[in-house]
Amino acid sequence: MNRIWLTYIFIFSAFILKAQDIHFSQFQEAPLCLNPALAGTSPNWGRVNMNYRSQWSAFGKAYNTMGLSLDLPTWSRQKKQKSFLGVGLNVFNDKAGSSDFRKFLAAGDISAIIKTSRGFFSGGIQVGYGQNSFNAQGLKWPDQFDGMGYNSGIGVTEVLAAKRSYLDLGAGAAYIFTKNNKIGDRQEKNQLIIGLSAYHLNRPDVGLGATDIAKLRYNLFVYNQHTNPNTNIRFTESMLFSLQGKLWEMNIGGGIVYLMQESSQITGLKQEKGLIFNLNYRVKDALIPQFGIYMGRYSVCISYDANISRLTPYSYGRGGFEISLKAWDVDGLLFKQGRKYTAYGKF
Repeated sequence: MNRIWLTYIFIFSAFILKAQDIHFSQFQEAPLCLNPALAGTSPNWGRVNMNYRSQWSAFGKAYNTMGLSLDLPTWSRQKKQKSFLGVGLNVFNDKAGSSDFRKFLAAGDISAIIKTSRGFFSGGIQVGYGQNSFNAQGLKWPDQFDGMGYNSGIGVTEVLAAKRSYLDLGAGAAYIFTKNNKIGDRQEKNQLIIGLSAYHLNRPDVGLGATDIAKLRYNLFVYNQHTNPNTNIRFTESMLFSLQGKLWEMNIGGGIVYLMQESSQITGLKQEKGLIFNLNYRVKDALIPQFGIYMGRYSVCISYDANISRLTPYSYGRGGFEISLKAWDVDGLLFKQGRKYTAYGKF
């Protein structure tokens, strides 16, 4: 009985909880969902990120989230400009429940990036078109309970719009420190990124029934990658803290990148290859092991949220499966030679 009630809660959670903002456990692999200031800040010339997440499969038709983003600098950073612009485009779609509740967002990002003696400082804005929608056909409503059970003959008094479109604004700032130490033919990469962003700055009405003004959402994140000298191992640490109204989420973790093959720094013909191992902890919710592989300009990472919250007796530990695909050095993919790209970095 408890599981049945929990299933109903998740089916109607889009309305009861007014829907969660789109997010991924592999937040490092969805940079434009994290902060618009990251547009155009990849160590290489441009990147494409694709993400898919299936959450709460134990409760039937729960959340399925897909994302696609592209970002690049407006001109080559190999020239000696002190500042430049970054641009990005990202599209996300979230679908949940028997009502097929959908949360869609298509957004453009623009960032102003300034070189410093140690890296880059970036500030960015996001302008997005959002739409929430659902399909009421086949849903069961509280009004249709006649005291004994469900009665489809009873009329429904709830009045909900089938869809709601809105303008959504966001902004953020980030500092990117990158240091490449060349030892022989090896490029040892150290990278530190700190960012703060805010979304729903214009407080759009996202409700399908009564007015529902979106609460401001803040993201604070830190990512660090550093090389263990004279070894094939790079260490990574990451943290994301999100706050929206009275709700908060903390995701912390770390891991290693194991270098299987070094790239040739002079000719660029031999591409770097490696394995990624990571473990994150979303506080009071889930353990998230992650495994990935990268080969040259491509990488793929998979992860799984093992639920350890109070829902564990009903979810049987099942949380969410996630996969991300990334391609970077975009012009190198389009043209044969392209630019020489640096060592692998999460962002």
